[in-house]
Amino acid sequence: MSWVTWRQHRQEAVIGLGLLLLIGGYLVLTGLSMYHTAEQWQLFSCRFDGGNVTSSCTLGMSDFESTFLNLSIITGGAITILPAIVGVFVGAPLIAREIEHHTHVLAWTQSITRFEWFRTKVCYVCVATVIASSLLAGISTWWYRPMDLAFIPEGPWHFFNVTGFVPIAYAVFSLGLGLAVGVVLRRTVAAMAATLVLFIGFRAAIQLIRPWFLSPSTKELDFVNPAFPHDALLVSVGWVDPSGRAVSYNDVSVMLQQGFPGVVIGNGPSPLTETEAAAINDYLHAHGLHYLVSFQPADRFWTFQGIEAGIFLAATLVLIAFTIWWLVRRVHAR
Repeated sequence: MSWVTWRQHRQEAVIGLGLLLLIGGYLVLTGLSMYHTAEQWQLFSCRFDGGNVTSSCTLGMSDFESTFLNLSIITGGAITILPAIVGVFVGAPLIAREIEHHTHVLAWTQSITRFEWFRTKVCYVCVATVIASSLLAGISTWWYRPMDLAFIPEGPWHFFNVTGFVPIAYAVFSLGLGLAVGVVLRRTVAAMAATLVLFIGFRAAIQLIRPWFLSPSTKELDFVNPAFPHDALLVSVGWVDPSGRAVSYNDVSVMLQQGFPGVVIGNGPSPLTETEAAAINDYLHAHGLHYLVSFQPADRFWTFQGIEAGIFLAATLVLIAFTIWWLVRRVHAR
């Protein structure tokens, strides 16, 4: 059975190996160039004051970002779609094609059981998926490290989806999703399309709730020159009254005009002097207004990686169990 599985899927294996070598080689070559440039501009030795980069590093970071930003966007987009490719082109056809063409009947009329047939077909593909995605995730994490310095204040959170071990969980989930959809629909093309739609939908839903995996931390910011937490995932920024109710910028501006006519409130640094800024801060605080940022701190990055990876791996186990149940109970050997 193992030899038959290899003969059936050797073409996909060769294509997958070729893509792995191509993408891995691209990441290594471009990554070495990025590291060399970052070291030339001494970005790895930069120091931060709260969430603000020191002036000595500002120019280097700006030049580095402008040089490699487009490259990082293209690379991130390519790595993001790779897990979907696993589900669409490997997982969905794996069982659906067999049932659609009735080639599963021959195997099931032999001494092999349905579960053994499924296990043999899926295990090799699953192991290959884990190995390939682990290698790419490791290289990608190394590749994006210099880019972390150019994105203030989010840092590594900006590339959360393509670094760490969540890409591995995405790939395995995509494979499991493709298997489940394929065994239900039993039509290869339909299963491929449905897998893509469901994968994108589930990924988007988890990304929306990610900032609330754990209760966010809160910090009060200075009105004039807000120092955002460094390497933090920003959840929300805004004004609140003493009861914690959100206050719109328009309402704050109206109140500010009453005490300081002509001053315009904004989100970024202000040309006001320190004395003027302190007076405005005291005025707003006297009226019970506070400028707060909710965020997930840098030390939670790997915790969030583990939580999200756990969600996708748990969902994968459910999908695999469902696929086996459906295959045994609902698919007929005819």
